[in-house]
Amino acid sequence: MSASPLLVPPTSRDLKDARGVSAADDRPSSPDRAHPLDLVKHLDTPDSGSANCPGRMSAAAKRRKVTDLETERRLLLEAAMQVLERTGWWGFKVDSVLRQANLSTRSFYRHFQTKTDLLLAVLEDEMSRVTRHLVRLTSAAAAPYDKVQAYLAAIIDMAYRPQLTKRATLFSSQWRDLQQHYPETLRRCRQHLIAPLEQAIRDGQQAGIFRVEDPAAAATVVFYLAAGMTADEVTLGCAMPRAEFEAIILPFVDRALGIG
Repeated sequence: MSASPLLVPPTSRDLKDARGVSAADDRPSSPDRAHPLDLVKHLDTPDSGSANCPGRMSAAAKRRKVTDLETERRLLLEAAMQVLERTGWWGFKVDSVLRQANLSTRSFYRHFQTKTDLLLAVLEDEMSRVTRHLVRLTSAAAAPYDKVQAYLAAIIDMAYRPQLTKRATLFSSQWRDLQQHYPETLRRCRQHLIAPLEQAIRDGQQAGIFRVEDPAAAATVVFYLAAGMTADEVTLGCAMPRAEFEAIILPFVDRALGIG
């Protein structure tokens, strides 16, 4: 079974392990390589209460600077996603991201030290986006069963909605390699993705609708089933019609939840 299409999977060639390994394309080509903490350490300067005091910033000025940094980081992440979709993992370069974002090397080092750091941030940002989407869908459904169905439909959409398939294909490739290098990051992302489903199953258990002993375990099994089969369909170009796909997976989920 393939990996989940919801988890970003760069390869070991793309993501150099941060344990002292370096490569020419892991850093911007500019020699300006200050440590990101050195570049923003002025934010820790105590507030004197006077905007005219040399070397000190007012609280309002600090807040503006933080907002600027957050905007800058967002621009980097958005540009990185655009470059990633255009070039794939193998062609991804920090210099391309900086050109896309129209930002400098110094901007990069205010937030990241290597290409690996940036790609991991893209991973977590994408997972956060997907998690918010799942939460919105499950929250909008009234009954626990409807929440589970909405969750599963969103997962399956990754293979069958054209606007999502390209990104799903990108994120599902070479998953196992990423798992080897960044297990803790991926574990945390998976927990966030599964949380809306677990809550729906827990609500159904408490209402007497789902006959499960362990909602967390049930949610994990259902997630891996749905995400794994969806990833297979992404890889195969959705050879199986969606109705046939759902006819396989949905009755199994019903049985796993003790209904039907």
